[in-house]
Amino acid sequence: TDKATFNLVAGTRVLTITGIERGIKVDKFVLTDTTCIPTGTGDNCNNVVNNPPTIEFKGVTNNQTVSGSVTIEAVPLNASNVTQIDFYIDDNIIKTEKIAPFCIGGDNISGTGCLGYSLTGLNNGIHTVKSVMSYGSLQTVEEIISINIQNTSTYNLADINKDGRVDIVDLNFFVSSWDPNGSKPGSLADINKDGRVDIVDLNYLVTNWTS
Repeated sequence: TDKATFNLVAGTRVLTITGIERGIKVDKFVLTDTTCIPTGTGDNCNNVVNNPPTIEFKGVTNNQTVSGSVTIEAVPLNASNVTQIDFYIDDNIIKTEKIAPFCIGGDNISGTGCLGYSLTGLNNGIHTVKSVMSYGSLQTVEEIISINIQNTSTYNLADINKDGRVDIVDLNFFVSSWDPNGSKPGSLADINKDGRVDIVDLNYLVTNWTS
């Protein structure tokens, strides 16, 4: 156990604990004043917070090798009043989900499962996936894992329908998916996978036009 002493004035405070490496879990918080000195695991003092809120990833594990697309769900544990979960890949925000199931690729129509998220716009190698859960009164907690992307397909990213050509069919799909504000992340038309379908993606499509 680790102990720290803080001199605080009255009022609301935010306590942030950051692990020095991935996979670290917090078993409990013991918050007390000078009238009680914690011993052992601190059970002799009041204000023990067991099982603090955390996030569990489903569909992928830390350091897993993946390709094509991946299904990732962030499951809140020991948390009430969850308002949203933000998903990041390599510190770039991908999606914000406000209703369970919290899925990086969105959920299916019935709301009972997650859709896959395309990895074709990311380079092969190690990438980080982070989810940040907002809950309670302006409180947050995050979880980070690494995935090893090893895509074998060599098709052109601008070939949205994957028919071997970048043509009017792809352009029509692109136009119908136009979303510069990133309100519907995960679209196949988001060629550079930045969460938006905008002029950057259009430039890439035009540059790779084949017919």
